[in-house]
Amino acid sequence: MHCFDFDSKMFIVGSYNRSNLSMISPKLTSLMIVTSIMMIHLSTFGSCLKLLSVHVPTMVVMGQPIWLNCSYDLEYEELYSIKWYHWNADSDAKGEFYRWIPKDFPPGQMFPMSGIHLDLSRSSFGNVYLSKSDIFTDGSFRCEVSAEAPSFRTVRKEKELHIYSLPKEKPIIRDANGNNETTTYSHYGPGDLINLTCRTKPSRPKSSITWYINDELAEPRYVKSDDNLEENFNGLQSSSSRLYFFAERNHFHNGMMKVSCVSDMVIQYSMASEEILIGDDLDHNHNQYHHHHHSQYKNSPQTVTDSISKEMPIITGLQQNRRYRPGDIVNLTCISRAKPAPKLSFLINDEEAAPAQLRRFPIFSLSDGSFASKLGLKFEIKAENSVFSSSKPTNRYHSTTNSLLKSNSGHSSSSSQWTSMAIKQYRIKCLAAMQKNIHSDYTEIHLGSSKQSSGLHFAENFAIDVKINATYWYLLCSMMTLVLTKSRIVLISN
Repeated sequence: MHCFDFDSKMFIVGSYNRSNLSMISPKLTSLMIVTSIMMIHLSTFGSCLKLLSVHVPTMVVMGQPIWLNCSYDLEYEELYSIKWYHWNADSDAKGEFYRWIPKDFPPGQMFPMSGIHLDLSRSSFGNVYLSKSDIFTDGSFRCEVSAEAPSFRTVRKEKELHIYSLPKEKPIIRDANGNNETTTYSHYGPGDLINLTCRTKPSRPKSSITWYINDELAEPRYVKSDDNLEENFNGLQSSSSRLYFFAERNHFHNGMMKVSCVSDMVIQYSMASEEILIGDDLDHNHNQYHHHHHSQYKNSPQTVTDSISKEMPIITGLQQNRRYRPGDIVNLTCISRAKPAPKLSFLINDEEAAPAQLRRFPIFSLSDGSFASKLGLKFEIKAENSVFSSSKPTNRYHSTTNSLLKSNSGHSSSSSQWTSMAIKQYRIKCLAAMQKNIHSDYTEIHLGSSKQSSGLHFAENFAIDVKINATYWYLLCSMMTLVLTKSRIVLISN
């Protein structure tokens, strides 16, 4: 059983009048009558299962509980199952972890998996409750909803979830001896070696470190990062960076130099648009028929629709009713907004679109401070051969009708099978790669000898040296005078 666009298919019944039927063999006439009856039946009862939304939070603080939601519209079909899957790249957490089958007892089942702390008592239908989260909860989540016989139609969608953990303290600056540099130090001056290390507390993802000297970005040649730090038992990571250079006079202002270590936690993630189908009759009536009032499950608790997200990429330019023919040009546009600007890409049947099919537009800024990215996709609809068999009917009625007429016009063809032309199936999706700074912190210290300029400091030292030398010569002269005086007295007495 399939979903049909009945406005586009029902013309088949009316387009063959008696004169048409008299030109076709009895076998073909019977076949067309049966097909027409099937379409009349499906036009009343053939609406299809639709996946309305899948809610998976993009970012979750490690340890927090999580609600997952899968909302769907059965239309006139019967639910067979709802299944949730999870993939984590750093563990064996891959596969199905929850299913809901109404005809089973109990209907809800769970399958143990790393990172999945499922509370079955609070989960039902497409709603899943995870009582806590850890680093293995990070990854992709997919919901699959399947209808009962005779269609056995399955719809699915997946989204990414990122687990993060903030550092508990500010970054720490240490000198070459490992001492914490947290106040003002007076033993630095021009020509001295500045050898400092900044280290962040454990976090997920690990923080990046940026050095500033007097509020200006430190030169890259002064900075060396240490990427060999080990993870702690929770999978959290620290970052470390070294600032190494010889101080110059222009580094000091009023005898002081300010050094700052800034840490940033940036999460990189992607969001996908709704997948659109071209060349698949299963989805043709999606734009015209939204019998949401027939779904007893659509208003599940904790439902969050995808349309709420401003960052979610949106595809526009799709031809009305998606009625494309071989040779037609598909011209689509994807747009998404974020700060910084998202990087867009198109996927066609799960493969990245060729560069020749893409058109890139300039990034433009919005009034709220975010940026909008825009990407175009243009390609030609291709044809593929398909086979229509009386023993295995197909839903490609347009092409089948053409085949029937050709066979009646004298083309050699078997009465039970015809070759026809149908368009290739295209599954199109737009991805937006984004990054978000979720935490920033900094530590700064002041290095120098005093609040005076280095020139005055040098003059002060020189004055002190002169004073010390004058005292030395005064004492020396006094002693020599005393010796000479004693010698004179001795000579006189003799």
